[in-house]
Amino acid sequence: MGLVHSGRVLEAAPLDTVTLMGAKGLFISVVDAKGRIYWTGFGESSTTFRVGGALGDQHAVVTDAKGRTVSKLHFAVKAKTSIDDEHGEFKDLLEMLHRSMLVYGGVGASSYRGKTYHNYVPWNLDQNMTSKGMRYFDPTSSEFVDLHRLGQRHDGMIYSNTALDTGPGYYDTAYGALGLVKHEGGLRWTRQSVEAMPEFYFVLNMFGAWIDNGDIAWLRQTVDSGCKALDYVMNDKRLRWSSKFDLIKRAYTIDMWDFQATDKYLPDAVVSPSMVIDPDRTKFGIFYGDNTGYAYACQCLGKMLEAVGRTHDATKYRKRGEEVLDRTNNLLWNGHYYTHRQEEDPTVVRDFGVDEKSQVTLSNAYSINRDIGHQKSVEIIRTYQRIRKEMPHGSPGEWYMCYPPFPRGFGDHSKVWEYMNGGVGATVAGELAKGAFDHGFETYGSDILRRIHELGNSHNGLVGWEWRGAPYPPYEPAKFEPIDLSPYANMDIVGKASEQAIACFENTVDDGNDLHLMPTGSQHYSGIPFQIADPQKNARKCAIGVSARGKLPRTTDIPIGRTAKTIYLLQAVSRPGPSNLGAFIRFVYEDRSESTVYEKMGMQLTSWWFPELHSDTAGVAWTGPNSKSAAVGTTWTAIANPSPEKSIRTIEYGAVEDGAMAALFALTLSDQPHPAPRSDVSFGGPDNWSAASCVYGLIEGLAGAEPIGPAFEMAKISPRWISAGLRKVSCTSVLPASNGYVSYRFEYASAERTISLWTTGSGKELTIHLLLPPDSKLVPQVTVNDNPHVCRISKVETSKYVDFEIGTHPSHTVVKW
Repeated sequence: MGLVHSGRVLEAAPLDTVTLMGAKGLFISVVDAKGRIYWTGFGESSTTFRVGGALGDQHAVVTDAKGRTVSKLHFAVKAKTSIDDEHGEFKDLLEMLHRSMLVYGGVGASSYRGKTYHNYVPWNLDQNMTSKGMRYFDPTSSEFVDLHRLGQRHDGMIYSNTALDTGPGYYDTAYGALGLVKHEGGLRWTRQSVEAMPEFYFVLNMFGAWIDNGDIAWLRQTVDSGCKALDYVMNDKRLRWSSKFDLIKRAYTIDMWDFQATDKYLPDAVVSPSMVIDPDRTKFGIFYGDNTGYAYACQCLGKMLEAVGRTHDATKYRKRGEEVLDRTNNLLWNGHYYTHRQEEDPTVVRDFGVDEKSQVTLSNAYSINRDIGHQKSVEIIRTYQRIRKEMPHGSPGEWYMCYPPFPRGFGDHSKVWEYMNGGVGATVAGELAKGAFDHGFETYGSDILRRIHELGNSHNGLVGWEWRGAPYPPYEPAKFEPIDLSPYANMDIVGKASEQAIACFENTVDDGNDLHLMPTGSQHYSGIPFQIADPQKNARKCAIGVSARGKLPRTTDIPIGRTAKTIYLLQAVSRPGPSNLGAFIRFVYEDRSESTVYEKMGMQLTSWWFPELHSDTAGVAWTGPNSKSAAVGTTWTAIANPSPEKSIRTIEYGAVEDGAMAALFALTLSDQPHPAPRSDVSFGGPDNWSAASCVYGLIEGLAGAEPIGPAFEMAKISPRWISAGLRKVSCTSVLPASNGYVSYRFEYASAERTISLWTTGSGKELTIHLLLPPDSKLVPQVTVNDNPHVCRISKVETSKYVDFEIGTHPSHTVVKW
């Protein structure tokens, strides 16, 4: 760093070198921000040491032979979570993931009883998943736990989410009868009735926040709410606990999501039946992910209870977790992965068009990281590798939310290869990568992260929620059928009224401000054939004009009498009103059902003067001049039929209330969807959650900088860069809630068969778990600060590691084989 002057504050980062000048013969002690001495020595004309210890204000004390202080040199030590690899690949990935976690602003907030509580996503589930990455960049994870502890129901139930209280509404109608909604403290508290997991995610949020902040006083006042939450689940046998299987129960959902199957077993409800359970009529079953999560939460609660001195309670919850996991394994583990579900009622037979026992859902990837055991984790990883070999050609990856998907049975939520029904999720990729690194599949883990990086680079430098699980099939050639509108036309294209036709847009002056140059008859625009009535052959009637004002009718019915997947309209609009709507199209089907589509200016329509419109489903058709304007014209618009399987009786073309005058010049039917460009991005969940899962896989997996105790007091450093073919990497991992951190500099020299590792941290001890190259057949020798150090050799599958413990003072370790 250069010279440090007395009384002047300079900045340094962990493992930087600081040089002190002019202290020859004097004794130097370097003290961290917690008052701990981490380096001592006698000075030379220039004395260099590496920075370590607790972040914050540090100082070097220079004393003479009599112990008198000669000088005190201050410097600030700061750090942030970072990776710096030799090619910049994983540095860029971490920065990409960080940006992706901030797409919604990064940190949100809720106001409760006049106090602000921050969150990453205001849902228990989403908060937990997103905190796996955000914990390394933001200090507020405990505030979400505080809010939900205060809002916890008296019996221990945890609400799924909170929102600003705007009074009674949909959620009260849907869930009020079950007591799952309350309005209190300025917030609406809602428990999604189908969700069976908020309690254990609340406990996992608590555990994560304690690891982040290391605050034992906070934990003492918080941990009882975790006990109440897990006890509630077991006690609520009406909604949450199966007396038959002694496990958590839920309605039939895709994995842990909050919408249920819309098959013959779905009870009626006042609103949104797929989101509402009925304790007496819902067909409950056991979903494995609820129970591996609950079992893991019991283990985490046990650790927290142990930390506050409640050993007896800790033992109780650990034992409960073991028993729940054993029952789950016995019921749903098939030898390779957890099967999706077991019905409580053996007479229930679902008809989803798929072998449900063959389906692998996302909580298998989550379960790997829930202490289910090494061998089960290995089998799940191999299952995903198998899926990679058999997945549809062109799929972005094997990280499916559900594979194979349900062909039917989930209503609007069941689009195949989308969202929960066969979408490919970055959240699965991150969890799977973390598991792969922990269980001996390090090269596979590195490959997953590299493919996520590639996907991010091809999607605007961001990693989103998920992608389609298979490419769209190519469009089939369309058969077009222009409809003759001449019998229904009422408007001319010239600005002169006649006895038979209304003037163009009701122009009352014959001044040429019209569409008289527009071609009629058979025309093609953007490859679509249109048939435009010739006004000279149709009593001057060329278009169907509609308006809520003036002489034009409000609506006109056009008989169809056939099916169509898409209709194409050739239109023009004059004087749109404040709603910015141009017209509406109402499909009236032979079964008397109806569906209405409103056309918005700038999206489906544009003004007939100076027409400009560029979208995937609409554009400018014809343009030309008239006597008043250099450019007037028409637009073409593709409208997808909402019910393409139904025969259309009529299409009603209508004007909106606030004044727009619309003209329909031609209508064409198509038997195919409009061939608009289709995105491979799917939908349904928060992008920051998925990105955070990948941060988790990168920081704690590949980089291997992992807290194994609160505030990094105990930490594990497991650099696995060799699996990615890298030789030189620096990594720092910080928990801003406590300023706990670890930092290391890794260098692999293959020719010399050595790994050099500089390490430091803010805590008490580092456990080193160092991946060796595959060709390292000799027993390695370890030196720490040039002194021989005892080590152990471990194998994880075929991967070989060297293991040992060291302190957190800046240390230089060399492993040679």
